[in-house]
Amino acid sequence: MPLTPVYTWTETESSVRITVDGVPIKDQSQLFCSDRLVKLNAPPYLLLLDLKAPVDDDQSTATVLHGRKVVFQLAKAEPGLWGTLTAEGDKSTIKQQRDESVQRAHEKQVAAQQQRLARKQQEERAAVDRHIAHDRAQPPVAVSFTQLSTPHLPAREQREVELRDIKRHAKADSLDVSERQPAFLKDKGDALAAQGNFRGAINAYTRALELQPKQPSLCCLKRVQHAVQLYAYAQQWWLAVGDEQRAAEMAADQQRLQQLLPTTQAA
Repeated sequence: MPLTPVYTWTETESSVRITVDGVPIKDQSQLFCSDRLVKLNAPPYLLLLDLKAPVDDDQSTATVLHGRKVVFQLAKAEPGLWGTLTAEGDKSTIKQQRDESVQRAHEKQVAAQQQRLARKQQEERAAVDRHIAHDRAQPPVAVSFTQLSTPHLPAREQREVELRDIKRHAKADSLDVSERQPAFLKDKGDALAAQGNFRGAINAYTRALELQPKQPSLCCLKRVQHAVQLYAYAQQWWLAVGDEQRAAEMAADQQRLQQLLPTTQAA
C-alpha cells in the first residue's frame, strides 16, 4: 500500500507553497500539477492533493532540491486566502473535479505539442523555399547550337564541326586558364554539388561539355543527376509535410528541367 509523505504548506493572497521532504525523486516525470491537482508519485510514496481552489498551472512550478525535497510553488487563479489546502465535499464530486482537471492539463499539453510541430514545419518550409529561391536565382542553363556561318557552302557536317571548334577556342582564350580545363570544371561542379549548389554545379558541367563535346561521358551524367536531385528532394519534403500541391509543383519543375538538359545516352 502506498505511503503518504509528510508535507507542509503556506499561502499568501496570490500563491501557495507546498514542501515535501524526505522523498527520493529520480526525475520530473514523478511530479504533476494541474489547475486543481498536485501529484507526487515516487514509490513507495504517493501524494494526491485535490486543491481547494484553481491555480494557474502555466505559472506554477515544481522544484527538486538535493534529490529528496520537492517544493511546489503554485500561482492562485484568483487572489484570496483559502484557509485550507484541499477541497472539501463528497468523494465522487472531488474525483470528478480531479478527472476534469487532468483532462484539461492533457489537452493543453497536446495543443502545445501541435504548436511546436507547426512552428517546426513552418521553419523547415521557409528553409526549403529559401534554398529553392537561391538556386533559381542562379544563371539559367542555356543549351545552344551554332548555326553554319557559311551558308553559301555545301552543308557538310565536318565543316560545321570545324567552325564550331574555332569559335569555341576563341571564346575560351578570353577566360581564366582554370576555366578552360574540362577536368577542373568537372571537379568544380562536384564541389558545388556537395555544397548543395546544384545550379552552380550544372553550369560548371555545361561549360566542361562545351569545351570537350567529344567526351560527354566526363560529366554529362552528373549534370543531369544533380539538376534533378534538388527538385526530387524538395518534392519528397513537401509530401512529408502533407503539402501535395507544392510537391506537384516540384515534380513539374523537375520534369521541365529534364526536358531542357541533354540526355545521358551519349555518356
